[in-house]
Amino acid sequence: MKVLLLGVLFLAVGTMTATSRTQLDELISRAKSLELDTPYVPPPGDPLVHHAAGYAKVMCSAVFMTGLEPDFAAENVGFFAAPYEIRAKLGKPVIDRINQAVHVTLHNGVTRTAKYLGSQGCRFLPLCGHASPAVAAQPSSWSLSQHRSGIGQLPRKALDDRAGHRSALPHHANDIERQ
Repeated sequence: MKVLLLGVLFLAVGTMTATSRTQLDELISRAKSLELDTPYVPPPGDPLVHHAAGYAKVMCSAVFMTGLEPDFAAENVGFFAAPYEIRAKLGKPVIDRINQAVHVTLHNGVTRTAKYLGSQGCRFLPLCGHASPAVAAQPSSWSLSQHRSGIGQLPRKALDDRAGHRSALPHHANDIERQ
C-alpha cells in the first residue's frame, strides 16, 4: 500500500512539473513573439549618474511619501534602481526635510537630487541646474492616509478640472456625477 501511495505521489509531482514547464514555455514563446526586433541601446551618459538619480528618487519616495526611516529605506528599498553593489559607489543619501528633497553625491562631485512635489510625488531634478521641473505640481487635498483609510478619495470632477477636460466617461456618467 505504501509503495502504491508513493508511486501516486511521484506521478502527481511529475505531472505538476510537466504542466508548469509547458505553461512556462508557452509564456516565453508568447513573449518572444511580441518582442521588438531592435538592439538594446543604453541611455546616454554615465550609468553611475543614472543609478544615483534612481537611488535619490527611491529614497525620496520612501521617506516623504511612505514615511520610512532613511536608514531602513536605504537597506531595504529600491534595489531595482540602484543595486546594492552600486550603492557602495554612491554617497550616503542626504535627507533635506525642510525642502523635502534627497541628494545623492557621487565621488566625482556630481549630485543627483530628487524632490517631493506634492501631487506629482517624488521626481529627480535634471542635471542642467534647474531647481525645479518644467511642470509645476498642482495642489491636492488627497493624502495617502486618507486613501489608506478608504475616505477622502478625489472626486471625478476634481480630476477632470485638474486635467483641463472632461473625462472619457460616457456623457450620462458625467451628468450623473454632477447631480
